[in-house]
Amino acid sequence: MRKFENYLNIHPQELKSYDFVIFLGAKGAGKTSYIEFCQKGDKKSMAIDEVKRVGQIFMPFRARMKGQTIYVGSSMPKIYFFIYKLFFKTKIFDLNQATHKIRRELEKRNIDFNEEAIQVFIREYGASFTKLEFILNEYPCRTFTYSVKRALHDKNKGRFFLSA
Repeated sequence: MRKFENYLNIHPQELKSYDFVIFLGAKGAGKTSYIEFCQKGDKKSMAIDEVKRVGQIFMPFRARMKGQTIYVGSSMPKIYFFIYKLFFKTKIFDLNQATHKIRRELEKRNIDFNEEAIQVFIREYGASFTKLEFILNEYPCRTFTYSVKRALHDKNKGRFFLSA
């Protein structure tokens, strides 16, 4: 299991004034890790780790009536959560756009890459460590750039599919 790194430089104390704190991202983007990090030592908070369907969007509203800060994790598009902002003080973090965490992970491993490869990876898979591991293991190459090219080639040929 990977050691948690606060890539977004979040300060949990600053989030206690929000009714909802929402972490959006693909599987492996760090939603659960951020929820656990923010909840540490906060007995007045609640977590809903994975909102997967539109019908579950309103589920956290009922819990909010208890006056808790609620941390929500979801892989659904951001647009579905703007309704929260209409009624509650809400902060949304999009973990899929955190290119710097992928860049730092590749640098830490001394894997060569270029910015275009990172942008393509983020566009196709989100900033997911799970998908990064898959591509590095299944498509080992001299550089991350070649690994991503090979993975996309196979994806386009229907040889494998990584869902968002």
